[in-house]
Amino acid sequence: MAQYETRLHIVVEDPEVWSRFEEADDGGLGLAGLASEEETSFVRVDWSLCEEDLKELVACLAETIGRDGFILADTTDANSDDPDYIVYWAGYGIHDASFEGSAYCMATDIEDLENCLGFEDYFSFTGDELGVLADLGIDL
Repeated sequence: MAQYETRLHIVVEDPEVWSRFEEADDGGLGLAGLASEEETSFVRVDWSLCEEDLKELVACLAETIGRDGFILADTTDANSDDPDYIVYWAGYGIHDASFEGSAYCMATDIEDLENCLGFEDYFSFTGDELGVLADLGIDL
């Protein structure tokens, strides 16, 4: 039986972006409340989603965040040799990839975005996406 270990990190340019989730689906993450807390980052590591559900969630979140944020999510099956699965959004489309035999999920801390995004050239960004990352203070 699959036992997925799933991680999610969202960074927004301004805490007010979270208020968009008052009327939007956030998969039960409670993101709207972060606006009043003046948070620009959200991390969740204690949950389990399969690849299909994770991609669907990121697409839903991305629709609400738009170009005002970055989303990085990954999942791996802890009980098999299935590949690490990564989904990310940087304002201009959902990207996803599987990496067979990868150590990505075990070797990275989802809170350290620069480390994750620099892992073995797994990530590729367009010039526009790099602009979104720069606006968020994420340097690659």
